[in-house]
Amino acid sequence: MNPSGTQRIPLPPVPDGWYRAIFSDELAVGDVKPLAILGQQLVTWRGEDERVRVADAYCPHLGAHLGHGGRVEENDVVCPFHGWRWNGDSGRCVAIPYSKRIPANACLRTFEVREHNGYAMLWVHAQGAPPWFEVPVIPETDDPGFRVYKRNRWVLDSHIQEIYENVVDVQHFRSLHQMDVERASWEPIGSPDGPIVRLAVDMRRDSAAQAGDAGKTEIESFMYGPGLQVTRLSGKLRGVSVNSLTPIGVEKVEVAHTYYVEVSDPSAEKEVEAFWEYYVDDHRLDFQIWNHKIYQPRPVLAEEDGDVAGFRRWFRQFYSAEPAPDGDHREAGSA
Repeated sequence: MNPSGTQRIPLPPVPDGWYRAIFSDELAVGDVKPLAILGQQLVTWRGEDERVRVADAYCPHLGAHLGHGGRVEENDVVCPFHGWRWNGDSGRCVAIPYSKRIPANACLRTFEVREHNGYAMLWVHAQGAPPWFEVPVIPETDDPGFRVYKRNRWVLDSHIQEIYENVVDVQHFRSLHQMDVERASWEPIGSPDGPIVRLAVDMRRDSAAQAGDAGKTEIESFMYGPGLQVTRLSGKLRGVSVNSLTPIGVEKVEVAHTYYVEVSDPSAEKEVEAFWEYYVDDHRLDFQIWNHKIYQPRPVLAEEDGDVAGFRRWFRQFYSAEPAPDGDHREAGSA
């Protein structure tokens, strides 16, 4: 928000898509935990079948928060206040310890959940529609030839669309990150309206920590809808960053990175650390911009700027609640 109370980024705060609810290693069988994401209070638990469930946090009975004191029975969650038991899949109340009759409208909203890539991800759609795309398994996350080096998390005062516009903002690579960009391209995969986008950047820079021979680094990124991005870097070594972006509320996004490196990589641990610290430092430059910039519905662009309008048209598919403003204004004669 601006000091005046107006939004800096007047876009629907939660685009439709898959979002990380919790890291897999943060939820053991029988655990029940509260979640404050997507501008909502939710509860997550892992049933005896080892599957993760996510539901609205507040018990429809008298409003207790199921994430604070709730317990797991088989694959269901039990309210700590009066013991009402809620089915983990349908959300229906299946037992009341002191009553034989269950109210017909006793139901808790549950979410579709997929667990892979180190996360449990939940599906969100403003109109309540079922998933229309899936997040694939990222090969490196399930490959014994790769290991997790490190995990980082940040909360940013921004919006997912603003963060992802970096994909097409070619000039910021040069100006902010001091990259000598030789080639940069972005394209939807499969169809112009497909939910996956690929970005490829070949560049040179003066970085002994990250660059390979002759200062060259290759970057390939994929966006799987608004909530997951995978970046593969090839330079001094080969690395993979699996990045999740989860809206917390209006102009608040939690960004989490998990870094993978090859088990067989001969680099010393200090070199691996330097490689990823350089990557993180690059992102910190972006964080400073994202935390303070505003969204320009009709930006004034030079001919050499990236295809911001095209990217915004592509991203609009994730807004079922209302249309997102887009467009640009270029001087006459520009492309």
